[in-house]
Amino acid sequence: MENRRVDENFRKRGIKKIMKKSAIEYTLLTMLVLAGVCMVYRVWTFDVVNTPLSYAQDGIGTLVGEKVIIEEGGWGTVCSRLGAPYGQNTNDYTTATILPILLMKLGAFFTDNWVWGLNLGYFIGYFITAWISYYILKKLKISWIYAITLSVLYTFLPYHMLRGTEHFALAFYALVPVAIYYVIEFMGTEDEEWDKRGKYIEFFLWMVLIGLSGIYYSFFSCFLFGVAILYNIV
Repeated sequence: MENRRVDENFRKRGIKKIMKKSAIEYTLLTMLVLAGVCMVYRVWTFDVVNTPLSYAQDGIGTLVGEKVIIEEGGWGTVCSRLGAPYGQNTNDYTTATILPILLMKLGAFFTDNWVWGLNLGYFIGYFITAWISYYILKKLKISWIYAITLSVLYTFLPYHMLRGTEHFALAFYALVPVAIYYVIEFMGTEDEEWDKRGKYIEFFLWMVLIGLSGIYYSFFSCFLFGVAILYNIV
């Protein structure tokens, strides 16, 4: 009985140590991303609260969506000030970009300023991208220093800035590392390693999130899964 108590204490101490280390690593990663966002967008040179990051082409449509979310509520599909004389209702226009819209709603939760709401939601996407990519890299058993470095580099790919708020949904590519992780799993994992129920639950939850991230990333994720499964079969 005494040995069991000692083992339990050691186990709890080990868990606390791991959690403390992870908290430090994620804090460092968050600080690096914050510094990166400030430097890339040079936020000290303009009024980031009242200046859109993009005010041309599709960027205007994204701003309209944010403004509608703030003023009308909901998912930005119904607006009484557009589509005269009956108002705009785009509920018949199906979409799979639920997570990007949730980012826009998250920005709207913190402010009534539609410009700042969209900019804020876009910036939050940088942090989510870094956190998820770091989590996946750690699952691949990559050293924390390299994982942080790779996460920051991945988060600040030129693609991220080029898509910007004009293509808000495409700029939120946070779940691509998850898809790549499972492609690697399908190509090199034995069936016995999938015996645990928790692994299936985690896989299911990630797939739901990928499906909600937009049709582009969902389609290519499924395509790569199919290639990986065929590779494993052959």
